[in-house]
Amino acid sequence: MSQPSSADAQPTFSDQPTIGQQPQVEAPKQKQRINVYTMMLFIAFVCLVTACILLYKELTLWGSYPWWNTDEGKPDISAVEPIGPHAERFFV
Repeated sequence: MSQPSSADAQPTFSDQPTIGQQPQVEAPKQKQRINVYTMMLFIAFVCLVTACILLYKELTLWGSYPWWNTDEGKPDISAVEPIGPHAERFFV
């Protein structure tokens, strides 16, 4: 059996630059056109922005920030007192 030579062990590639050679620069590619997925992304963005603006306008109709703070809407008394002839049994 013969040993493989060093030329057989390391194949050379002609497209790879060797030391001292400049790599070939590819020509710039033409910019791709807008496809349907880009338009769907743009339409979804516009819809989300519109929804946020409409939600903010709706919330401002019902009061000021913070909307979850309902202290202004609390009644003056905390319980309803019964009125009528059966009310005496509650206050004895």
